[in-house]
Amino acid sequence: MSGPPKIGVIEVYGQRRVPADRVVKALGVKVGDPLPASKVDLEDKLEAVSGIVRSHTEAVCCAANGAVLYLGIEERGAPHFQFRLPSAGVELPLPAKDDLPGLRKAVREADSASVRADAALLLGELLGTPEIVDDLQFAAQDADPVVRHAAVRSLVRHSINPLVKIEPTWMIEMLNSVVLSDRKSAVEALMELTERPDPVLLGKVRERGFESLVQMAQFQHLPDALPSYLLLCRVSGVSKADAEATWTAGQRAATILRILKPKKK
Repeated sequence: MSGPPKIGVIEVYGQRRVPADRVVKALGVKVGDPLPASKVDLEDKLEAVSGIVRSHTEAVCCAANGAVLYLGIEERGAPHFQFRLPSAGVELPLPAKDDLPGLRKAVREADSASVRADAALLLGELLGTPEIVDDLQFAAQDADPVVRHAAVRSLVRHSINPLVKIEPTWMIEMLNSVVLSDRKSAVEALMELTERPDPVLLGKVRERGFESLVQMAQFQHLPDALPSYLLLCRVSGVSKADAEATWTAGQRAATILRILKPKKK
């Protein structure tokens, strides 16, 4: 029988004062080792490091030499994305796709995360109203990451409707989440919301999410690095053509260094 998959890449995100190598050292693992069996044990070790208050670990497939192990940390005093704690909820089936009252109740109150997520997606297919947007923004803070992702997807769909106002605050704050899927959902959504130039929104993303974007843009695992790199370039005034060209030419690191270099006054 084959053993557990090997670690091909270790990615750290969320670090500000705690060095990434110290984060990895705390786990006692390295590239080439078997993937640890216990997520709980990994997170306990991370949260025992001075200055780290929350952590999230996950492994995804695959880098060239094995699994990609993501280590997400949140340091004391760092930006924090707050989602609600799990609640008991009510046992509700998924309503019909045209049952607006039922969908609104399900996305807020269903005990099943899958029902809440499916309800959020169905709300994204209906004609947008301020009430539906409020429900989806509520769901964007759900205890379950799948529900949060579904809510963000639906909010982006409604953003094309000029009659409703989408508040991007939660998507921007998601860039600082300890959960990797939140960050990826936020990057995807913000790339769509900033497709048309919006200096105010770009400024807010840069103000609250710049450090997170820099970290993710430097991931070794390229499928996760590219979207963050493109958004980082966009909020930093690098044109889409230049961002894509530098990525293709393997000039990502040099471009990030230029972005980080203080502008002369």
